Amino acid sequence: MGGDEFCVLAMTTGTEGAAIARRAASALNENGDAFAINSSYGVACLPDEASSAEGALHLADERMYEHKTSSASASRQSTDVLLTVLSEQTPTLLTHISVVTQLATMTAKRLGLPAHEVKRIELGASIIAVCDAFDAMTTQRPYSDAITGAAALAELQRCSGTQFNPNVVDAVLELIAQPTRSP
Repeated sequence: MGGDEFCVLAMTTGTEGAAIARRAASALNENGDAFAINSSYGVACLPDEASSAEGALHLADERMYEHKTSSASASRQSTDVLLTVLSEQTPTLLTHISVVTQLATMTAKRLGLPAHEVKRIELGASIIAVCDAFDAMTTQRPYSDAITGAAALAELQRCSGTQFNPNVVDAVLELIAQPTRSP
């Protein structure tokens, strides 16, 4: 179906179909010392849950996104750890981040976005809040001293692969290391 998506059609019961999906997902998982690769899946049964193949694919896709967003991801855990560290340095920061995340989530719901998109926006808000927190750490405030960008990046790099998603840390390091270019 795509570069990283596939579909399995099986004549089976709903319970057996879910078991097949769990076994397939398990075969696609890989864990190492500093990484964990997991897969998400969705199951839909015809004709019990959908009246057409398109409807079943849509339902399975929604369920896959629900599965993906309901599992505790390394990036979410990394974000939570970073927020805890930052909130200890700047007590009002956690409240600010919570308000931004909650408002973004409520706005997405009000706009009628599907549940998986609401979850993505909730994560997009957390990312934005972390970037805002990075700026707060590296900017002099009346209530706290600024740390250098290098020190903040070193902390992110030190925790890359354990507390922080290595891909996200690499992206931040690359972005900050690049000189500003005019179009």
